[in-house]
Amino acid sequence: MIPFAFETGTTNVGLEKPRRKYTKKIPPTWEHVLDLSNHPDTTTAAATQTRSYVPPTPVSPFETGVPQNSLSTPVRVRYRAPVTPSFYNPTIAGGYRTAHSDTQPPFDIPIDTARIPEPAQLGQYCDGSNIGIGTSQGSLLFSLETAQASEEGHFPTPYAPSTYSLLSPLSLDEHATNLPPNPLYLHDYPSPTLDEDVDVPRMRGPRIPQSQALPNALREALTALKNAKITPTDFLLCLLDETDATYADYRTTFYAENNTEKLGNLMTTIWTRHKGNRIRDSCLLPLAVDLVCDTIHREMDNAKPYLRMSIKDVTPEFVENWNIHEIMGPVSQDVTPTWSAILDAATETKTAKGKTKLRNSRNRGTGRHMLSAQAHYLRSFSSCKVQVGIGMMAWATGASRSLINVLHHSCLSMSSASIIAAVESLAEGSIQEARIAAAGPHGHNYDNINISTSIHVEQAPGAMSKVQSGTLSVIYPLPDVNPEHLLLAPMMEQFKNSSPLKMSDLRPSNTALESYTFQSAITIAGVLFKYVGGFSDYASRPGLQHRPVRRQPTGRKAKYYPLRCVTIEEASTQGNIHVQEDAYRVQLNREVEDLCTYAIPTANDGLTNSRIRAIQSSRLMDLTVWDRRSMYMIAIGLLHMLMNLIWALKQKHKATINQSGSLTHLFAVLEKVRLGGEHPDFHALLSALTQILDGFLLNAWREECGYDSFEKFAQAKPSDDEILRIARVIFLKYATPDSSLQPIDKKTKIDELRAKGCNARAPPRKSTSISIEDVSDEDSNTDVVQATADGDFGRIEHILPDLACLFRGAGCNNYSTEILHLLFQIKEVWTPEFA
Repeated sequence: MIPFAFETGTTNVGLEKPRRKYTKKIPPTWEHVLDLSNHPDTTTAAATQTRSYVPPTPVSPFETGVPQNSLSTPVRVRYRAPVTPSFYNPTIAGGYRTAHSDTQPPFDIPIDTARIPEPAQLGQYCDGSNIGIGTSQGSLLFSLETAQASEEGHFPTPYAPSTYSLLSPLSLDEHATNLPPNPLYLHDYPSPTLDEDVDVPRMRGPRIPQSQALPNALREALTALKNAKITPTDFLLCLLDETDATYADYRTTFYAENNTEKLGNLMTTIWTRHKGNRIRDSCLLPLAVDLVCDTIHREMDNAKPYLRMSIKDVTPEFVENWNIHEIMGPVSQDVTPTWSAILDAATETKTAKGKTKLRNSRNRGTGRHMLSAQAHYLRSFSSCKVQVGIGMMAWATGASRSLINVLHHSCLSMSSASIIAAVESLAEGSIQEARIAAAGPHGHNYDNINISTSIHVEQAPGAMSKVQSGTLSVIYPLPDVNPEHLLLAPMMEQFKNSSPLKMSDLRPSNTALESYTFQSAITIAGVLFKYVGGFSDYASRPGLQHRPVRRQPTGRKAKYYPLRCVTIEEASTQGNIHVQEDAYRVQLNREVEDLCTYAIPTANDGLTNSRIRAIQSSRLMDLTVWDRRSMYMIAIGLLHMLMNLIWALKQKHKATINQSGSLTHLFAVLEKVRLGGEHPDFHALLSALTQILDGFLLNAWREECGYDSFEKFAQAKPSDDEILRIARVIFLKYATPDSSLQPIDKKTKIDELRAKGCNARAPPRKSTSISIEDVSDEDSNTDVVQATADGDFGRIEHILPDLACLFRGAGCNNYSTEILHLLFQIKEVWTPEFA
């Protein structure tokens, strides 16, 4: 005989009952005595037992709230094997349940274990399957069943407990004849094991459909409330009163999770009905405001980790990738949805929200992100990701300390002191990146810098200088470069075996001449595409594009890592030595041995390059490559070359305002000012020269297209070859100097020069007010600008000899010499891979 216990929704019966899972603590208000002393043969040991509980409302005797002998939804029965007591001294362990109805669900209250006499002594109040226990406050009815268990632990006769619960406070003897029939035995079901679940049908009546039961029950309930002169509001207030423990069960059910939808429907009904507006505004609105405020408090606290930042976290990557939409977008959408909804409602009317946004409409998304960032920063000083970025931008664009402090008090920026600290942290991060870049193939460029520190004519005593001069160095990593191509030893060997340049080295090859002619024709055709609407689609045709020679990959942008500015003048030879020492030995922490193996390209202005060559010449007998500065491979800076080129053109062709076609005359016609100085602004002068050249070439197109107007020319739809043919004619006729040569030696004849290919007869030119030399020089300048913009150094290399001659003819000997040095390096010193 193995004892067992059942755990069901109604009664727990067995030889030993463990503590129930859903034990509800009841305040001790009544003393309930389980008294069996009135029954004969009841042992004294189990005579009485005291239990504190709150008694439920009495109902009619043996009433369970559902019809008997009816099957309902199956329940789960779990068999347990407790400690084995004596069969003839059994233990009843169970719980009782309040009578339930449609409005009051059952509610379990456990009782302690009660000892009962042996089965032979229970004949007066036991019918074999049900045990009734009479008490002074109520009657308890339990079902008891014992079963034989096999050695494997299977039960041949599973037990289906009775559905009877706590009864009314009447004696058991008066209703002994009303005991229900024996409970259902499941002899036909398979025997479960100790750990197996089995579905057991329950003795419960069929459910009444809610659509039928609810109106009837509601009508009866309202009638009862009306007779008692209780309003539904008073009823709910009494039911939900937390100080009254009588209705605790109902409150639990009322606030249950499965009742959330119904409660939501109730609140929505009151909120949306017209008659509920007064209640909403006077009662619910303050509560809603408090609820929303509590929600925003939680959202703002949850957003802190996403916006937290300190000064030491400011890095070049953060500044480069800073984007307010990427920072605030996920926070507003996922972390602070309630705050974002309130901000949307406050910043845009319902009417404007439904309208289509125009291109020039205010960017409300960015504005909301800014307002949210201000609110987060006002709440927590650490939530400053947005403020750091705006403060750094204000500092970089020259905002004053006072303006940054105003932005700080507006919660748009960090304070000026914090921004300066962030700049120092950013500088250290930039130096660290430069150290990593300088460990591999890289270039080193530097130039002078002048910082204005005051707008006043005179400085106060002890103040810093009005203008602070210094030097800025930049490290350029070389992408896709094989380090073996930068080895110094092969280039030094070629330098020892090199020979001086010859005049033949300055003549462009046939390939370079053909390339230059074609590129110039494309430039001339681009003027037509730019200013005539009928030819705008020609600009994207593949046959009318510049031919790449050695062009950088499309989309590649040069990365660079600036070093700290130093107050060292690089205009002198000694200053250059100090700048290089500070850059590599101090800031980059490089050892001398690391700087003696690979070449370091450097492209600077003419003055800096001449100073580096002076260092190399004066230190030829030094011991190491670093001391001799032999690792520097010098090239000309394209920006400085272009700047000096247009200055030279301006000085060469400016003439006077009275001379028609001169640059001074054309500047006056175009109303260009501040271009008469020796070194005018680079961008202003370049723009003026470009407009003059475009106007002249556009007039040449009008003369050579063969039509009365550009509209008719566009309607004719000329082919690409026809466009290029006319462009070549314009190039030879309007942009090529006179090819007739006068021999220096009178014995040399023109026919002999022509036989050697030194000149070619150009087509007859049309007389113009502007000189052909002006157009030719400006066209060369435009080709250099276009090639630089395309990143194609091969096209520039093709016209380097012509540029050297152009600088020499304009009197700029320094840059003419620089170009010659570059040609010498390319042809004699550098390896083909390095060049």
